[in-house]
Amino acid sequence: MQFEAPAAAAQPEPAAPTAPAEAGPPPAVDVPAPASEPELEEAPRPINAAPAIAPTPTLEPATGELSAEEASILAVLAQSGRADDDRTAMAVATSLERDAGDVTDVLRKLGAEGVVSGELQTASGEEIWAVTERGVRRLGAQS
Repeated sequence: MQFEAPAAAAQPEPAAPTAPAEAGPPPAVDVPAPASEPELEEAPRPINAAPAIAPTPTLEPATGELSAEEASILAVLAQSGRADDDRTAMAVATSLERDAGDVTDVLRKLGAEGVVSGELQTASGEEIWAVTERGVRRLGAQS
């Protein structure tokens, strides 16, 4: 015994559009606004391309206590009689007999905490570091 499947109902083809009965713009349709903007997809980047955003250095949180290295750098900057050229990272590093890169890193960290400020520059373009009021208080608390 063979069963035959019922024939599929023939679907009528859509009718060709006819001329609109009324001339004018189509009726307005309400489109709900998206809940949030969709994230833009980033185009693929070449393997040797520089990063889009430079990574930010990790800073330790300000605890109110200075490390021995931070305190010694602040003490050098707080000395009276130091000229602007004596307040650069290189000059401080030379005074403390430390690596200039290490001193620069500490100065940037302290600058992010508001303990020092490097807004001025020497004629050669080096930052001139100064102890802020917050730095004076923190340095005084260490004594």
